[in-house]
Amino acid sequence: MIKFQPLNAAQFDDYRRYFIADYGQEISLNFRVPLAQALVQAETALAESFPAGKAQPGHHLLSIEIDGDTKQNRSAQQIGYFWLTDTEKTHTVFINDFVIFSELRNKGLGRAAIDALERKLKDQGVTQLKLRVAFENTRALALYQAVGFNITGLNMAKTL
Repeated sequence: MIKFQPLNAAQFDDYRRYFIADYGQEISLNFRVPLAQALVQAETALAESFPAGKAQPGHHLLSIEIDGDTKQNRSAQQIGYFWLTDTEKTHTVFINDFVIFSELRNKGLGRAAIDALERKLKDQGVTQLKLRVAFENTRALALYQAVGFNITGLNMAKTL
């Protein structure tokens, strides 16, 4: 069973390293900026929402976990992260980032995590879930469409 826990300090440090590298690559590729500049932009984006590792109002950084097995004496296993932003006025949550660790992909865990998140959010009165997916991330796009997300537009950029 999938469950969600707020990140502790050590997990936040791990997430920070992952996010800056991953998002920096995405920024560099999609917006054609030098990687060094893109990494600074990624770090700034995270720091604005989580100054000193503390979430700003409305931001939630969650560990995605699979319940342990008490019969086999196994504790819960972290399988990825969700970074969510909620907008209470519109009962909307935006997925800023979602990752299942690479070694655990292609096992149905992404779908299971989204399904569990949807159940949790519905119970909290959320009526809409939104996200943005990078153009070249065809695996994620396929997953999101398979679980019912609709394409609502396209982001475009031009370097001047």
